[in-house]
Amino acid sequence: MPESALMRYVLWGGGCLQVGIGAVVWVIARDVVRHQSVVLAVIVAFLVAAPTFYIIDAVAGLLRPWCWVDFGCCFLAGMVPLLFCLWPAKQSPNHGMQPTEASRSESLNPRLVTRHPPR
Repeated sequence: MPESALMRYVLWGGGCLQVGIGAVVWVIARDVVRHQSVVLAVIVAFLVAAPTFYIIDAVAGLLRPWCWVDFGCCFLAGMVPLLFCLWPAKQSPNHGMQPTEASRSESLNPRLVTRHPPR
């Protein structure tokens, strides 16, 4: 690998972006119903990136096992959350990531939601 300022910039910048993207995904994962559109965008990005990474690796001349590992990791990172979004929960009457009326009103303004104590 060439020892140059540009290569260090690319490597450190790429690492910084990965940490930032990981932090965003972590924040989104705390409330997937509220951030449903962002969750779906992240899933689509990973599923599109999987064949893109394979092509980039193949054109760059990397070994085929490396191409498949890169493809597989990206594909799984998109497919596993997609399956969880599509898989209906047993306890919930809703299917998949359909927001409830309470989560819609709380996401708009949590102060407007009146909570009544149980009788």
